[in-house]
Amino acid sequence: MTDYSAQGKTRDWNVVDITECNSFQGAYTCLSRGTSLRGTLVLRPFDESLLNGPLDGALRQEYRELNYLDAITQLRYDGKLPDQIVQKTRGTTIAAYRAWKKSNEEDAWHPKIRNELFADVTPAVDLPPFKNPLKRKNAQIDQHGVKKKRKVGAPKNLPVRLMWQAPAGPAWDGSDYSCAYDVWTTILYSIWDSYGITKEVESLSPAMEAMVGGFAALTPGSIEEGSDLTQVRNRWRQTLRLTHHDEYPVGVEGADMVTLSRHLLGMELKFGDAEVECSTCRVRLVRSDLRHKLLGLYNVVTDDKSIDNNVKQMFEPVGICPQCPGKLLVVHELRDLMCYEVMGQDITLSPAIDVGLREYYRLAGIIYYGTFHFVSRIITKAAKIYYHDGMDGTSAVFDGVLNDSYDLSALNKCNGRSASIAIYIRAV
Repeated sequence: MTDYSAQGKTRDWNVVDITECNSFQGAYTCLSRGTSLRGTLVLRPFDESLLNGPLDGALRQEYRELNYLDAITQLRYDGKLPDQIVQKTRGTTIAAYRAWKKSNEEDAWHPKIRNELFADVTPAVDLPPFKNPLKRKNAQIDQHGVKKKRKVGAPKNLPVRLMWQAPAGPAWDGSDYSCAYDVWTTILYSIWDSYGITKEVESLSPAMEAMVGGFAALTPGSIEEGSDLTQVRNRWRQTLRLTHHDEYPVGVEGADMVTLSRHLLGMELKFGDAEVECSTCRVRLVRSDLRHKLLGLYNVVTDDKSIDNNVKQMFEPVGICPQCPGKLLVVHELRDLMCYEVMGQDITLSPAIDVGLREYYRLAGIIYYGTFHFVSRIITKAAKIYYHDGMDGTSAVFDGVLNDSYDLSALNKCNGRSASIAIYIRAV
């Protein structure tokens, strides 16, 4: 029982039924949840070939990569490794090392993993730049104009999910780790099912367009819903790999959630200058010192009591106009979707966010992380909370109702994992 990819090793008494496991990875996950052999109870006999059968390709690849990484780490520690060898990802680092080393060190490895073709790194494909034609400026001080009706992506003639039917999500892929993609698929599908997804959100990135386009072919509540969502997950994951290959290797490797979220939302890892406007004379200025005050698609909160309170501070005056006594307010670009990175902070995940002008956002989903695995909670338009873990299958599990009596602190943790990102949808 190793710590790698274990589910926390937090159960002193770990009761497992390995006969229900379909793969070595499933059995490994069950057993590794326990803290000791003495505290592990296997309910009934199981086929031992599940644990001692031949290595599959993915596991052999894992051992080969670990051998290479051992050699790379030793050379780096000894100061003998050129700086350019270490790349962004494991796969590209090993490829650079093999090109530099040019030796047959595999011959000294265990015969079960040596002398096999190492998985080649597929070159990234450049796609045409994706533009967001529907950007909209929306400052708190702008109270003029009539709101236009938004177009949503979900067709009106779709079958309605029955009240007793639980939402669905994709099944976890143990041979090509998918949990980072599963949580986004589950939450966005729930939004699509409950609210509809606007063209603005659909056009954020090629990966988002691929995902939402896949939703349109699904039937909510159908028997095939879970398996169809798994295919949708595979589709947009492949699109993401084509556009950002170095960040999303194939196989038993995790993905960086922050990078994945920003790529899915069509955002670059950089900050722009903030624009401020005078509440009296309407003069506009550009301020580079107020980047942290911009409210956008992806936001980070580290020191506040709640997300709602953090948003309110974004709309407070930031200075006095240089041309008149008026107050300067940041001009925000309010989008139909808004994410807040909390990364385990003890911050209240507000059920609703008031942005003024009689507009607000509703909490639609939460991504949790812990023990090398992502899971999610979704909150439907009817305020029902569901929990989904792709390792447990495609059906989500009812987890309460987000009403006035609900303890909001319970949203910060989920089965031992901590909240990482909260996703909000503009209420309609």
